[in-house]
Amino acid sequence: NVSELKVDNVTSSSHANPLRVGELMDFSRQHLRESPLTEETTKDLERMTFHSSLEGFTSSVSSTIAKQEREMMKNGEGEA
Repeated sequence: NVSELKVDNVTSSSHANPLRVGELMDFSRQHLRESPLTEETTKDLERMTFHSSLEGFTSSVSSTIAKQEREMMKNGEGEA
């Protein structure tokens, strides 16, 4: 019963197969037109966070994991 930490990782190589932010937005828009979100599919959807540095990303992930661990301990789901 451990909740999952969901991480979306978008990367692009500037040499072999570049993907520009505008293209990513176009693909996202196209996907949402073809597969619209419903209230059921978005009820647990959190706002995506953009991290401008690896340090910011790792700090955010560490904080999220620590928060989930505290919640699990509080609910008696984690090991002491």
